[in-house]
Amino acid sequence: MYACIHIPEFALQSVLRHEPELVRCPVGLLEDAGYQEHARDRGRWKILQLNAAARRLGVEKGMTGTQGQGRCRDLVLRVRSVGNEMSAQEAVMQWASDITPRIESTAGGVALLHLKGSRYARGQHEELGQKCVEALGLLHLYPQVGIASNPSLALLAARHASPLKVVPDTEKGQREFLDPLPVESLGLDAEMKSVFQGWGIRTLGQLKKLPKNDVVERLGAAVLPLWEMACGGRDRPLKIHVPNENLMEATDFENGIERLEALIFAINRFLNQMLVRLEMNYLAVAEVRMRLNMEDGTHHEHLFRLPEPTRKGEQVIRVIHTYLENFRSEAPVTGLTLEARPARPVQQQLSLFESTLRDPNRFAETVARLEALIGQGRVGNPEVPDSNRPDEVTMGLFAPGMGKVKKPDVARRRLGLPLRRFRPPCPVRVQLQQVEGKSVVIRITSAKASGSVRLSSGPWQQSGDWWNEDQWEREEWDLELDQGGLFRLVREKGEWTLEGMYD
Repeated sequence: MYACIHIPEFALQSVLRHEPELVRCPVGLLEDAGYQEHARDRGRWKILQLNAAARRLGVEKGMTGTQGQGRCRDLVLRVRSVGNEMSAQEAVMQWASDITPRIESTAGGVALLHLKGSRYARGQHEELGQKCVEALGLLHLYPQVGIASNPSLALLAARHASPLKVVPDTEKGQREFLDPLPVESLGLDAEMKSVFQGWGIRTLGQLKKLPKNDVVERLGAAVLPLWEMACGGRDRPLKIHVPNENLMEATDFENGIERLEALIFAINRFLNQMLVRLEMNYLAVAEVRMRLNMEDGTHHEHLFRLPEPTRKGEQVIRVIHTYLENFRSEAPVTGLTLEARPARPVQQQLSLFESTLRDPNRFAETVARLEALIGQGRVGNPEVPDSNRPDEVTMGLFAPGMGKVKKPDVARRRLGLPLRRFRPPCPVRVQLQQVEGKSVVIRITSAKASGSVRLSSGPWQQSGDWWNEDQWEREEWDLELDQGGLFRLVREKGEWTLEGMYD
């Protein structure tokens, strides 16, 4: 048995799922002429799809926006969004993959499921249809579900379901369903429709009574699939679709967004949709990637990592809001994409005397506010990278247990005089003298120390990261001044500094 999920007026539903307050209002979907055309008069664009409220008030497909609003002054017009359609289709496929791995993304708003191997293979079809309607209803999508013995028949049943239609796997059951259906339900083109009207063929029952070979001989091979569908269709293998593990929501804005409040409002609606989908699978958000498309063609991306997976949207939106408060763009935002990586909620049993952060995500919000104040990448947990560059350090993410102090490795202790470093290194003027073809430091002048050099050793040359843009080279000297004191002198990128003083 096969199940088909069909979402009527899919392009319109994919737009309205982010504006559920408009479901009961008359709404028309206009063709997408591209964002550059949005500033022009949209009244000349044609209406592609309508909801039931608009049809009841006399609005028809093919009308321009102006004509539609002339019929119904309360008609709300929206522009088709490919990003919304892709997000809605992927949401349907991700839900369907929990029923069976044998799924096909047949078309926009159409998904086919091969129920073999699932709990619904031999029955409980009404339960499956009800579960589908309820689950997708939480995403503000309103599907029709058809169940039959082959994919074509299941799709036809879904198009005539209200909201569920189960076609029995018997010749009598299929005949009772198919025979009364009008031939227009097969999606005829204008020429084929005219031929059938001339012949007086109005239903599928009348079509299948025509001799197969004679019909194909008169009308060509294009009529053969129609005749077979009228007789019950035939089985075919599905083109298996593997849904993305991450959850994605994307949209294009009709008008560029320039205010933070409007952008946060759109992000919040996206997050609510994602959290509903995650809750269905008992998952939580581990990280969120945000992409903003600008009117001038540029884009901006940022990855928000959460200390612990969470299902609380207010915690995620606070982290994003804190980041966007300090974000500046030269052009309005015309597109938004959010991608969330799901993970299992953290469950741990602490010992009697062990504790952890009471609210890790609240702590992450505080860290984000600090980072907004002092700069990106300047707050975190210091980490020593795999590099030979002196004083090299990076800022990693704060994580539970970061405060645990590791025992020092006695074997790696360095011997010698301790170097007390200057923070930051002190700029210095250096006087050089050529001795036997070598440049020798004879005097230094700085705020920390000045005088003639009595003894010097060096230079010691170091370099690294030559394979990328962050390559570095430095030379070091150890100096003893005639007035006393041992210092380390460094030249890096042509600049001289005193790095520290030996105690």
